[in-house]
Amino acid sequence: MNTLIIAGVDTVVGANLAIAFSDPDFAEPTAAGTKTAATCRVIGLSFSSVVSIPGVECLQVRDAKDDAVRRLFSNPESTRVLLCGAAAVSCWHQQPSPLQLTQQLERDRSFAELAAEFGCPLTAITSDAVFSGPWVFHDEDSESLCSSHEAELIRRWETEVADCHADALIVRTNAIGWSPTGDGLLESLIRDLETGEPVMSHGGFASPVVAGDLAPPLLRAWREAIRGVIHIAGTERMNPAAFADRIAFEFDLPKRGSFVCEQDAAHPTGFGQGETSLQTVLAQRWLAVKLPTISEGARRLFEQSQTGFRDRLRSSTPSVEQVA
Repeated sequence: MNTLIIAGVDTVVGANLAIAFSDPDFAEPTAAGTKTAATCRVIGLSFSSVVSIPGVECLQVRDAKDDAVRRLFSNPESTRVLLCGAAAVSCWHQQPSPLQLTQQLERDRSFAELAAEFGCPLTAITSDAVFSGPWVFHDEDSESLCSSHEAELIRRWETEVADCHADALIVRTNAIGWSPTGDGLLESLIRDLETGEPVMSHGGFASPVVAGDLAPPLLRAWREAIRGVIHIAGTERMNPAAFADRIAFEFDLPKRGSFVCEQDAAHPTGFGQGETSLQTVLAQRWLAVKLPTISEGARRLFEQSQTGFRDRLRSSTPSVEQVA
């Protein structure tokens, strides 16, 4: 893989993975204890927001039909596509309307179809919120499905991606991280903790993972040519309230004074409001990687706020080309 195209670099997952894979120091540990360099040319396609990330070639596009986009996919021997669209947004974040989600998933499907047309390897990041309770730690074939319209839309989209690209890798997760636009779930949570505002709940129990921590298992999955559906998530099950407390501890902020839940916690309904935690047995067996706890993830988020990682997402250096 010489070129990685990240469709959806304006999402939390897309932006954080763009930084990871463009970092000269990013490498894959080997069984012998050495490291194999993993960096490549990274091209980021943004859908709604102008994004500028040092070391990443960013383009703002509308869909996959443009000739300039098609040219990027025209070298399948060295190009891999990582699709981080609407389904990749954490279900803890406030979601678009079903109509908006439908339109966004149609746009995302067009990139999967383009990857299939040119024979480019494809990985699609999707949501843990296709599931709900009462079971916990859903495996890849769990039948404890969320009945919301949004969940049905995403499950249908997963099927469409698999049907149009037989070798696609479909990764379910719940990824948290810094937003390239500065208005993401994590930024809002920290602002609320700093000001003492009530922290809003937009989800149930899940197994969140820091977005950048997806990079090592994804790289291993690509090297092993894994395809089909796999769960890559954190190893701890928690709700947004516990996550807020963990962030408050790592960032040395006052613990939440109050936590506002949008519904009856005893009978959660709606997209992402039930039990969405994921079992990761297959990922750990097939990929031979240690998946992090959210405690480790929260510590890494704090480190990213201090080491310049977060600032890379807020670069003011113009490096964006708009494709009409």
